[in-house]
Amino acid sequence: HLTLWRFATKKNIDDPEVIEEFAELMRDKHRLDALLLFTFADSNGTNEEAWSPWKESLILQLYKNTQSFLVETETSRIKIHAAEFEEFCAEVKATLKEKYHATFDEHCSLMPKRYFRFRSKRSINKHIVALWQYIDRRSRRPNTQFECAVQWIERKKFGYSELIIATHDSKRLLEKICCTLASHQISILSADVYTRPDGIVLDLFRVCTEDLKAIEDRNKQKSIVQTLYDISENEDFDAAKYLQKKINFLKPESEQVVKLPVRAWISNQLDPHFTVIEIQALDRIGLLHDVLKTVNDHGLQTVHSRICTEKGAALDSIFVQTLEGRKLADPEAIKGLEESIRELLSG
Repeated sequence: HLTLWRFATKKNIDDPEVIEEFAELMRDKHRLDALLLFTFADSNGTNEEAWSPWKESLILQLYKNTQSFLVETETSRIKIHAAEFEEFCAEVKATLKEKYHATFDEHCSLMPKRYFRFRSKRSINKHIVALWQYIDRRSRRPNTQFECAVQWIERKKFGYSELIIATHDSKRLLEKICCTLASHQISILSADVYTRPDGIVLDLFRVCTEDLKAIEDRNKQKSIVQTLYDISENEDFDAAKYLQKKINFLKPESEQVVKLPVRAWISNQLDPHFTVIEIQALDRIGLLHDVLKTVNDHGLQTVHSRICTEKGAALDSIFVQTLEGRKLADPEAIKGLEESIRELLSG
């Protein structure tokens, strides 16, 4: 059970190498099916709150991706993937209006194959629309300080929304997006950053309200985008101005009965491509923003984050790399980053 939970909630399950690692542990589909069944029964039988819609979506995504991997024979996997990729692209393109076709073709040539491996056609469709809108908007307004295009997908069944942001890469962009969301009391469940060779960034978030629901209110969505523009158009923005906690007098206060140990670990062994920062701290709105600001201050960039909250505790994994696209290898730099994060979490 713990291995299933750890992979689903702490690792990047959109990465084919992570799926292959988990598939090797499972060995066959029968063991995978049994583990899913036992985990569901055990979680719901001992603590219903442990099985949230968000965690259910992660478990099912890991299960489906691993199941797909296991039914393919190793000798045919490469050929199958190549054929599947061409077929998948053709199917996605067929769902798009003709004006988006050139944008889609260019996107396919610029993005890594892992981006397409475990992503739904509906999501990629929205990505292309956002990219087309951003490129069109930037061509019409080439001299503005900041431009972006935003798309939303509501996943009401699983209690979250997909937030898609297309823009050009800029200094502290991810930090500013996290500040924007935190200022609206929006929780980030996961974040993926794809920077194309042409400098366009596709930032993908799974987000929810404080009560673990999708963001469906159109006015709320528009307000979030407006705040992002306000922050991004000001190079010297003051995060504290936006991160003041809004008090809800109708919501009962919850007491932290047990003091939570604050911890931070940095490892180069957990992922083949990235340095992984694992944190344990009391969860709060704006926590991810503060961690990412610390990462930026140390000259690193964040490429993926997996957020897990258990009974008010944040158990997060942040995947980072140097500006040259490598792991952080300098022992002194690792020690300095670890100390900075621990100081942040303890403050």
